[in-house]
Amino acid sequence: MYTAKFSPDHLISECVDRIRAVTDAPLAHCDIALQTVLQVLKPHLSDSSCWNLLEQSSQNYQVDIATCHDRKVLETCSSALYGIFQEKQELSYSAEQDDEAICTQLVSFCDVVKKTDYRIPLAVISANHWDWLGQLLIVLQTDQNDAVREQLLITLKILMENCGDPVKKYLLDTQLAISLVPLTQKSNGIQIPALKILALMYTVVGDDVAVPLEQMVSKNPKNWKTPKNVADHLNTEFFRRLYPHINDYDKVDVLELCTNFGGLIESQQDSAPFSLFEPMRDDPYSCAEFGIVLIQETNRKCTARRLKFLYHVIELGEPILTKMFYENDLKVLAHVLARESINHDDREVRQLCLCSLRLLLSTDIVNADEDIQYALDNFDEN
Repeated sequence: MYTAKFSPDHLISECVDRIRAVTDAPLAHCDIALQTVLQVLKPHLSDSSCWNLLEQSSQNYQVDIATCHDRKVLETCSSALYGIFQEKQELSYSAEQDDEAICTQLVSFCDVVKKTDYRIPLAVISANHWDWLGQLLIVLQTDQNDAVREQLLITLKILMENCGDPVKKYLLDTQLAISLVPLTQKSNGIQIPALKILALMYTVVGDDVAVPLEQMVSKNPKNWKTPKNVADHLNTEFFRRLYPHINDYDKVDVLELCTNFGGLIESQQDSAPFSLFEPMRDDPYSCAEFGIVLIQETNRKCTARRLKFLYHVIELGEPILTKMFYENDLKVLAHVLARESINHDDREVRQLCLCSLRLLLSTDIVNADEDIQYALDNFDEN
C-alpha cells in the first residue's frame, strides 16, 4: 500500500489552502485559524512524533505565492478576463453579454485581491510585462458603458491599495491620467472613482518616479499655452474647474490629487507647479471650500507633500488668503502648525510646519500668541 510521505510544511500549506477555499476568509485569518485548531488538538496529539514538526511549520508558515490556492484562482479569473478584454476590443459578440461577464469576473477578481497576500495579484498582473493590466486599460479607454468603466476603476483602486507602488508606477507611465480627465468632468457619478484613481496614482513615492511630460504644463507661465485638447490634461484649466466643484467628489481625493501631483511635479522642475495655484490667484473665492478642506486635513494629518502645497498657498499673499480663507480658520491653522512643529515625529514635517508658520505670521492676518511663540522658541532642529 502506498504511504504518503510526511512533509509538515506541505501539510500546513495545504491545510491553509483548504481553509481559504472553504471559508473564503482572508488568507491571514486562515493561518490564524489553523494555529487555533492545532492548539485545541495539542493536548490529545502532543505525544505524536510528528506534532512538534507540525507546530513549528505552522508557526513559520509562509504562503507559496507560486502554487497556493489564491494564485490558482487569480490566474483562472485573470485568464477569463483577458479573453473578455480581447473580445471587447474585437467586438465579436454582443455588448450586453460582454458587459455582464466582465463586471462579474472583475468583482470576483477584486474579492480575492483584497483577501490574499499582495505579492500574489502583483505577480499575476505584472506577468509578460504587465500585459494583463495593459489590456484592462485599453478597455477602460475605449468602452462606453459607465457600469463597466466604474468596475474597471474600482479594480484599479483595489490593485493600487493592495499592491502599492509597483502598480502606481506602471500606471503613471501610461496614458491613464489623460484618459481619466474627461471622466472626472462627467456628472453621472463616474467622476468620483475617476478622480479617486488620479489621487491614488500620484501618491507614489521614490527617486525613480517621474510624471510624463504630457501630463504636465510649462513651469513658466509666460510660456504656457493651452493645448488643443485642453480637457485631456492636468493643466491650469483642469484645476480651475476642479476647485469650485469640489463637492462633486470626495473632497479629500481632490486635496490628495493636488498635493501629490504638485509634489511630484515640483520634485521634477524644482518650482511650484503653476497650474495648481494660478486658479487661486485668479479667483480665490471659488477656492474657499478647497481651503477649508486643506486646513481640516492638515489638522488631521500632516504630510510633507501637504505642507509643501500649503506653503505655496500661503506664498500667494495676504490679498489672496483673506478671500480664500476665514480669518479664524487661518488662526486655527497657525496653531496646528505650531503644535506639529513641536510634536510631530518626522523631522522634515516639523521643519515644513515651522516654515509655513513663519510665512503665515509674516502677514498681518495672524499674530503669535503664547502657544505659537512657545513653538517658535522651542523648535528642535534634530
